[in-house]
Amino acid sequence: MKRSNRRGRKEFVRPHSNRGLAIIVYIGPLRPSVRPDKGRLLLKKLCASPHHVLTLILEKGDPLRKEAEALGIHVMTLLPELSLPRRAVDEALKKNAALRKKVERWVRRLETLKPDIGVVYYGHWLPPALYTMPPHGFLNYHPAPLPDLRGMEPDTMAVLQGRRAICGTVHKVTHDYDDGPIYARTRVMRLTRYTTPLEIFERLSDYGINAIVRVLTAIARDKALPHSQGTHHALDATRKRAREESTIQWNRDSNEMIERRRRAFIGQDIGIRLKAKVCGRVYAVDDVETHKGPFPGRAGQVIGQYTGKGAFAKGPIIRTREGAAVLRLGKRMVAGAKKEPPARWILPSGRRPKQTRRDIVRRSIER
Repeated sequence: MKRSNRRGRKEFVRPHSNRGLAIIVYIGPLRPSVRPDKGRLLLKKLCASPHHVLTLILEKGDPLRKEAEALGIHVMTLLPELSLPRRAVDEALKKNAALRKKVERWVRRLETLKPDIGVVYYGHWLPPALYTMPPHGFLNYHPAPLPDLRGMEPDTMAVLQGRRAICGTVHKVTHDYDDGPIYARTRVMRLTRYTTPLEIFERLSDYGINAIVRVLTAIARDKALPHSQGTHHALDATRKRAREESTIQWNRDSNEMIERRRRAFIGQDIGIRLKAKVCGRVYAVDDVETHKGPFPGRAGQVIGQYTGKGAFAKGPIIRTREGAAVLRLGKRMVAGAKKEPPARWILPSGRRPKQTRRDIVRRSIER
């Protein structure tokens, strides 16, 4: 239901219902940076549901603040100390008595609102004082199946593993990342050999909004049936693992694996570049295309220079296990550098014609 506020803007008002939940919502900066804002879509969905958003927690400077206020939602600012990595927050809370008191005061402000439950959507780790405060605790949305693909790069790892399907998970927040009983999974997203991480991230973010509202309604009706994630070892989808997988392994990788690495790291910009060793030096790779067939040389050896026109002109041709690869090289990488050069472009999802031709690759080698 909608009504106009004093400034003539539309507000979304919770329909009258005695079966809705009073919710605290924390929308973090890790959500997709696209328009329309996925955080705003979640708020609109919640405001159109039987549930009531008591307050929205945002980080300082989040552009969603103005949109939330336009929807008639009260906004609180996340304590900056809580936007740090979990271990840093944990350590600070143990050693810093002043910070503990500050967090306690901030949590008490939220407690006075008497929430039934909290929701986290792409936020940072929460200290126990906050996520155990509402009677139903906090829900979190993770854009991947749990306990598989725990970590910040599940979409990247899904592409690298060649998965054909993926879904998201709504689970209860506990002390550890991506842990806690599972309430629901989203609808399944089918993946193709052309799907990029960016497409997975954005689409599963949409799926997650519906799943969150569905779980809230089930909890309000006392029909939620959470189940344990189990004790088996979860797959590693952390940033550290993604960084380890970001270099082409000429002696090991099939042409298909090189294409997966291409989509995984050129299909998004997460500050981790695709890399390859060429003539003993490591370079960022702006693009790569592979061709199967018998080619001279051994895997990893530069066997020519592409003589065709276009973006790959004069690019090195490298022997792969199953054929050859043509590279568009970026900057040379400095060993041990904490920051990698930004990507020049992001590979679009979907099938597109190759920009290099096998016959020209062969002629380039013969020359």
